[in-house]
Formats: sequence, structure tokens, C-alpha cells
Amino acid sequence: MNTLTEAGLNHVSEFRAAEVCQICPTREIALFANIKTTDLEEMHSPIQYMVYEKGDKLYEIDEKAEYIYTLHDGIIKLEQSLPTGERRIVRLLSRGDLAGVEAVTAAGYQHDAIA
Repeated sequence: MNTLTEAGLNHVSEFRAAEVCQICPTREIALFANIKTTDLEEMHSPIQYMVYEKGDKLYEIDEKAEYIYTLHDGIIKLEQSLPTGERRIVRLLSRGDLAGVEAVTAAGYQHDAIA
């Protein structure tokens, strides 16, 4: 088994154990690339592979920050609302980038994350 599709990971919120991270090609470029399999297995939160359609929100500003996302494929747009009601793109994320890093230090997300 050498691809995520072969591992059966093509549905939203389908849980797989840490070994899936070992076969993911994004692992080579992601921030957590050097974490050993044994360390991944000891993490307190489960690792999930999620699929979002274009325009889906991963999270919204001020929502309780609980998760950090590593982008496997596509683009995530981080946006904030201006006082005028207009939307401003803060950053575009691509393969290997992290979204929701504020989950480590803040109570709520600091922007909207949109697939």
C-alpha cells in the first residue's frame, strides 16, 4: 500500500492510525516530517485525513481553536473581515503548510480558513 487512496482515505473524517502519516507524500515536506512513528502514536489527538470541497470552511474566526491542519493537496485561503464588511485574504496555504497553528497558543482561530 503506497498511496492514501489505496489506504482507503477518501472520505471526510475517516480515522486512520499514525502509520498513514508514514506513507503520505506530504510528510516529507511538512513541519512534522521528522517525528518518529512511535512519537506519532503517542500523540494525544487522533490523526485524521479530511477531504474538503472548494469553498468549504475548515474553521471560522473566533471559533474555539482545537485542531492544526497540514495541507496535503490544494489551497487553503485564510481570510478576515474588514470593518467595511469586505473580505481580505491574509494568506494562501499550499501543500505542506499548516493552518490553525493558533490552536497551540490562542483560544480561538484568528481568521477563516476556506478550501
